[in-house]
Amino acid sequence: MKARWIILIAIVALIVGGSIWGGYAKKHAPVPITVARTERKAFKREASGTGNIEAKVYSLSFTTPGRISRVLVRERDRVQAGAVLAELEQERERESLVAAQDRARALTASLRANDLKTNNDAGKLRASLAQARRQLKLSQRLRAIGAEAAETVREGQRLVNQLSVDLDSLLITAGSQRSDLQAQIAQAKADSERSTQALKDARLIAPVAGTIAQVDFRAGEAAQGMIKLVQAGTLRVKAQIQEVDTVRLAAGMPARIELDADPDHPLEAIIDELGVMATVKSEGGSATLPVKFRFTDPSAEGQARPGYTATATIVTQRIENALQIPLEALIEEKKDGIRQYKVWVVTPDPKTNPKAPKIIGTVRKQTVTVVARNLTSAVVDGLTLDTLVITLPPDTLAADKRVVFERVKDEKAP
Repeated sequence: MKARWIILIAIVALIVGGSIWGGYAKKHAPVPITVARTERKAFKREASGTGNIEAKVYSLSFTTPGRISRVLVRERDRVQAGAVLAELEQERERESLVAAQDRARALTASLRANDLKTNNDAGKLRASLAQARRQLKLSQRLRAIGAEAAETVREGQRLVNQLSVDLDSLLITAGSQRSDLQAQIAQAKADSERSTQALKDARLIAPVAGTIAQVDFRAGEAAQGMIKLVQAGTLRVKAQIQEVDTVRLAAGMPARIELDADPDHPLEAIIDELGVMATVKSEGGSATLPVKFRFTDPSAEGQARPGYTATATIVTQRIENALQIPLEALIEEKKDGIRQYKVWVVTPDPKTNPKAPKIIGTVRKQTVTVVARNLTSAVVDGLTLDTLVITLPPDTLAADKRVVFERVKDEKAP
C-alpha cells in the first residue's frame, strides 16, 4: 500500500514538473521573425498618375457636295502642310473655268477693238469738225464784207452742227458699248473666280503637318464624312498626380509614359505644364493635380493616339549608393510630440552553427534617421552595411529577446 502511494506521488511530481518546464521553455523559446540585410544601391522616389492623351485634331470635310474622285491618304499616314488629301470630281468645274476664261479673253479683245475703232472714227469726226469750223469762220468774215452769200454761211453752220451731233452720238454709243463690254468682262472674270474657287474646294488640303487619324471617304462615293488630322507635335498626356507628390514636380522634368494599349514600349516625355487647381473626387479623399506631359520620343507619333489611357511616371528624387532598409522594417514612434524612427536590429548568436538552416540571435531597438523613402524602401542614417533588421516585427519583441530566423541569402557566417 505504501509503495503504491509512492508511485502515485512520483507520477504527479513528473506531471507538474513537466508542465512547469514546458511553460518555462515556451516562455523563453526564440521568437520566429523575418529579417533583411541593409544594402547600398541607387534609390529613387517616383510619382505617377493616370490620364489620357490629348492633341490638336483637325476635322476636315468638303464645303461643296460632290463625288469623290481620289483619296490620297490612309490612316496613320504622315503628311506635310499643304498636302492634297482627297479630291472631288472636277470635270464640270474645269470646263466652266476654261469657258469663263475664254469668254473673258474674247470680250477683252472686243473691247480693245471697239476702243480702237471709236478712237479712229472720233478722230476723223474731230478733224472734219475742226475744218468745218475754220471754213465757217472764213465764210462769216467774207459775208461781213459782202464777198460771200448768206446761204453759204448758213450751209457752213449746218455742217458744223451736224458734225458736232455725229461726234457726240459716236462717243455716247461707244461709251455705252464699252460699259456693256466691261460688265460682260467682269461677269466672265467672276465666273472664272467662282470656278477657280470651286476647283480649290474640290481638293481637301492639310492645313498643318501631322498624322492621319480617320478617313471616311471612298473613291466613287458621295463626299460625306471627314478626314481627321492630328497636328504634329501637339500630343500631350494629361494625368492626375497625387497632391503629396506634386511639391517636387517642375516643368521640364523627364517622365516615362506607359500606354495601356502598349505597356511594353514606354515613351519618353517631359513635364510641359502643371495645373493651377487641384480636385478632390470624393469627400475625405486626397486631392490630385492635373499635369500635362509633352512627348520627346519620336516614336510617340506612331504609337500614341488621342484618347488613349496612359500612366505617367516621374522620378522626383534620386540618391546614389544609398544605405536602404525595407519600408516594413521601419517603426514610427512619438515621444513628447516628436516623431522618431527606429528599427529592430538582430545580433546573431556566435555559437550558432554556420551551416544551420535557422539562426538564433538577440534583438535591440535602434534609432535611425530617415533621409528619404518610397513605397518599398527607406534611406537611413544610423546603421551600417549588412546589418540585419527585422521586417514586420511582432509586438511581443523586447530588448535582448531571443529570436530565430532563416538564413539570409549571402549571409556571412557569425
